Amino acid sequence: MKRLLILFILFPFLLHGQTSKGFLVKTLFYQDAFYHNPNLIVEKLLNKKFSVELLMALRNGDWYIPGGKGLGADLPHFIRSTGFTIGLSGRYYFTIRNVIPNSWFVSGKIRYNDTQIKNAHLQTGAYSRTVNLNRYGPEVGVSLGRHWILLKHFSAEIYFGGGTYYQFYKEENTFDARDKFLTKQTTFVFRPYFGMTLGYFFRKN
Repeated sequence: MKRLLILFILFPFLLHGQTSKGFLVKTLFYQDAFYHNPNLIVEKLLNKKFSVELLMALRNGDWYIPGGKGLGADLPHFIRSTGFTIGLSGRYYFTIRNVIPNSWFVSGKIRYNDTQIKNAHLQTGAYSRTVNLNRYGPEVGVSLGRHWILLKHFSAEIYFGGGTYYQFYKEENTFDARDKFLTKQTTFVFRPYFGMTLGYFFRKN
């Protein structure tokens, strides 16, 4: 009982972590390797608890649902695309005798996405069409993760969470000029987060 009381009293002080000064340069390596979406993340440490991140990415691949009937018709399909994502995040580190950023963290983020997919084959019932798609809009979300510093300078992290994407959707008919824009929609889209980064820590003593 005494140990629990002492731990309760000392808990706020245990959470008061030390400060590592500097910044990190990171990449979502699976986006590079599997989706061919080159990206760069710069994280600047502000104080003992907080940091900010800037994300910049090119979107050379994306997912869409072709529709129609048959096995796999309603499952997302991967296709080549163009576009970009830019985002800003704020992080709070739960430091327990660790030096940030070597700790658990929670992150809130805002992003802007713009993706264009050319010659996507869509189907509604018996009617099929080939269109150009443009999806764009702001995104907000939150994630929880763990960051590690390895050999003083190398970083690795894993995180998960979710957000909502306020998506403006335009579907352009590539063949019939009389009805060029078939669909214009504005929807809320849920987006799950699961990410892994590798990076380098530019430490300032």
